[in-house]
Formats: sequence, C-alpha cells, structure tokens
Amino acid sequence: MNEQIESLLNSSSEAGSKNQLSAGQVRNWLSDYLELFKEDLQRFPELAGKPHADVLMADFDPNKQAQFLVAAFVGDTVTFRAGRGKVSTVRRFLERESPLDAASLIGEMGARFFLAEPIITVSRQELARWLNLA
Repeated sequence: MNEQIESLLNSSSEAGSKNQLSAGQVRNWLSDYLELFKEDLQRFPELAGKPHADVLMADFDPNKQAQFLVAAFVGDTVTFRAGRGKVSTVRRFLERESPLDAASLIGEMGARFFLAEPIITVSRQELARWLNLA
C-alpha cells in the first residue's frame, strides 16, 4: 500500500514545491487520526458505523499550491484521493464550507480543486495492516 500512496501523492504534487506529503507522513497522520477517532467513539458512541473523513494538507509555502490527501471512511472501505489547490482557498473550504456528510467530501473537493488519479480504495482491514494496527 505504501507504493500506492506514494504514486497518488506523486501524481498530485506541484513541480518544485515544498508543499509535498510523503507516505510516511500519511501513515503517521492516519494512525493519529484513528486513535483520536477511537477516543471520540467512546464519548460519542452514536458515531459508530457512520462515515467520517479527514484531510492531510502540506501548505508550508503559501506561494505554491497546497497538496492534500483526503481519506474517506465509508462502510468497510477507505477511499483516498490526493489533489492540490490554492492554500487559502483549500483552508477556507475545509474550515467553513466542507459538507457535513463525510461521504460526499471527495466529490465536493473535486468540484473545487484539482484531484489526481488514481483513486485508491482499500478495506479497513488492509489499512489497519499498513498502519500496524491489526
């Protein structure tokens, strides 16, 4: 899976930009995100089984486009899409305009920003193995 994520990130990067994510960063971020989500489930058990999503963004240089990776957890699968967009516009969307429905986040981002191919969809079990959580 590492190679798939690297390929997706490479296809969405802007040449010459330091706004780049790596598979290692994605792995660390997803591990942290899922630990926090597990804590949320203890406090809010009604979230169990509902779609959720998160976005990792590299926006170190505001003069270049931000690179982002979306992970959408829907049912037993996780879908990844990577893309890029103007730093301030991506931030504004994520902070103020993103849909409440996590299952539609990727589509909404695709309507506003460049999304690269490929689309990666894996089972939650496959993701857990990659993150060494299984």
